Amino acid sequence: MLVSAAHGQISLEKIADLPGTINETSGLIYFDGKLISHNDSGSDAALYELDPADGSIIRTVALTNATNIDWEDLTQDSNYIYIGDFGNSKGDRTDLTIYRITKSDYLTSNTVFAEEIHFSYEDQTNFTSDSFGNWDAEAMVKYDDNLIVFTKQWKDLGTVAYRIPSTPGTHSAVRLDTYQVDGLITGATYDADTEQLVLVGYSQLLMPFLVQAEQPQEPAIFSGTIAKTSLNIGINQIEGVTQFNNTYYLSSEQVRRLIPPISVPSSLFSLTFSEAPTPDPDPNPKPEPESPTGGEREQDLILYQPMGTLTLDYNLNEGTDLFGYAIFDLGGKKILVHDFNSKPQGSIDTSFLQPSIYFISFHLRSGRIAKPFIIK
Repeated sequence: MLVSAAHGQISLEKIADLPGTINETSGLIYFDGKLISHNDSGSDAALYELDPADGSIIRTVALTNATNIDWEDLTQDSNYIYIGDFGNSKGDRTDLTIYRITKSDYLTSNTVFAEEIHFSYEDQTNFTSDSFGNWDAEAMVKYDDNLIVFTKQWKDLGTVAYRIPSTPGTHSAVRLDTYQVDGLITGATYDADTEQLVLVGYSQLLMPFLVQAEQPQEPAIFSGTIAKTSLNIGINQIEGVTQFNNTYYLSSEQVRRLIPPISVPSSLFSLTFSEAPTPDPDPNPKPEPESPTGGEREQDLILYQPMGTLTLDYNLNEGTDLFGYAIFDLGGKKILVHDFNSKPQGSIDTSFLQPSIYFISFHLRSGRIAKPFIIK
């Protein structure tokens, strides 16, 4: 798959579905010819070594003195691997930790002892539990002698970069810079040779994207050229990113919803950048077709929300009968049912819905079509 990007084109290929053991993959690094990943909150305190060719698990390395409260990312330098236990979606954690293990221990044993780097954000003063706030974090890189953690702001849809010493102890994370990404940052990798920072994440509708930040400098991490590119692989909860030579590897976590039925396996992708060829100018250019404001097209269904209205318009490009539709919240609770006199095109009043993510499922003679939408 080729995706147009600000600096050329992105070639993105799916390598394989990941084994069930690592279906909540979060962090990702490339080391010693293999990929290393881990699961997120509540899983074993273990690293999984993966074959880059097919995503299979080669071996498992356990951290003997660590707990996986909410592991979210990995990074490395020449001597150490760092594991970020800083997932904090409620914003109330006071035990944020980065574990550090030596690469020599990792290479020679399947059980390792970890040193601990404890930290708190210098500007966080309120630790009241607040579901899906701005103090979560899922991305980290090694930059010079320090670690840089990037927050995942559920409410503001931005990210803040914080600097933390890479040495064991208790530290205050220093606020450096912000970037309004309009999405949720979930992974990061940095190439010191090319001075390129790459962040990955997804929108509130689980549509993945990639951000390229050129020549980051402390404290202005985002002062260089920045380009954000949609990856156009459908619903995918991209969580990890790492690099080897000119290839980037991305991992995605399993996504499952019972109502409406959505099942996306945990997967491994490869990605390369290339310069896009300059096309010959078209002597008779045709105007681009107009699309509804806010539209998001798929093969069989168009959803759009006209500006200034509290409605959801739909258009089904489906030749069979429509029996009805239903709207569900993220927890699968049915909010609205309309199962009579339904037409393939129509408008739905959404003024009664609170700001959140929802799914709409259309019941057709040929089956069901479901798609997410957001109320802001």
